[in-house]
Amino acid sequence: MPNRNTATTEDALQQSSYLHFKLKNYQYAVVLVDREEYKIIKGYGNTIIEAVNDLHSILF
Repeated sequence: MPNRNTATTEDALQQSSYLHFKLKNYQYAVVLVDREEYKIIKGYGNTIIEAVNDLHSILF
């Protein structure tokens, strides 16, 4: 039986085309945006790497 989260993650990655990076109030945010500019998920952290890791943890 396939894992539902895996299928959803693969679909999101195939439909995405951008990662947007933002800094606000000394906290970084990374936003996964699809081709139509819809925000899919966000990751947050005190550094860019922490924000990317947070976003990555949501995907998997």
